[in-house]
Amino acid sequence: MSANSVEVTVRSPTASTTDLRMKIGLNDTVGEIKQRLFREHPDQPRPDEQRLIFAGRVLADDARTADVLLQYDVSRPQTFHLMTSPSKAASPQRMQS
Repeated sequence: MSANSVEVTVRSPTASTTDLRMKIGLNDTVGEIKQRLFREHPDQPRPDEQRLIFAGRVLADDARTADVLLQYDVSRPQTFHLMTSPSKAASPQRMQS
């Protein structure tokens, strides 16, 4: 791990996936991490459906990783929790009578 990156584990409450380990840059924004999760997470949640939580706080898309982890030991892997809203495409459609 370089001085400009940190290893994080992304935990998702969905039973269909296991934890995802990622190396992210300290200058990456939460929005950029959400884009990567869209590409790399097995469930491919859209960025606008994702909520990343760290230390009990929902992270803003424009927050930088370095600022989020400022008070934590970045030499050790940290854990982000991924919550997703139900996809509009996946929601059941009402039948018209």
